[in-house]
Amino acid sequence: MNESVNISRRTLLKGTAAVAGAVLAGGAFEIVHPEGAIAEEAPVEVKYTYCDMCNHVPKCGIAASVKDGKVVRVEARDKYPADPICAKGISSLQELYDPHRITYPMVR
Repeated sequence: MNESVNISRRTLLKGTAAVAGAVLAGGAFEIVHPEGAIAEEAPVEVKYTYCDMCNHVPKCGIAASVKDGKVVRVEARDKYPADPICAKGISSLQELYDPHRITYPMVR
C-alpha cells in the first residue's frame, strides 16, 4: 500500500471529464423541488414620479420599478418634457439605500 500513484494533471482532467460525461448522459441527476420550496417572484410595479436630485427645470420624469416595497430600477419616463435622466437621477438608488446615509436630524 506504500506505492505512489503518479497521475498527470492531463490524465486527471480527462478522467473527470469522462466520468462527468457518462453521468450526465445517463440522466443520473434529476432536480426535484418539494412543493412550496420555490417562492414565486413578487410582481414588479411601475410607479411614476419625478427626479429631485438636481435643479433641472422641468424635473426629469422617472418610471420607478418597485418590487416588495423597494425601488429596484429607475428609468426615464416616456413622453415627459425632460426625456433623458442625468447621472444624478440614475444614481438616486445608491443614495436612497446607502447604509451610511443620515436618517435622522443632526444636532449642532
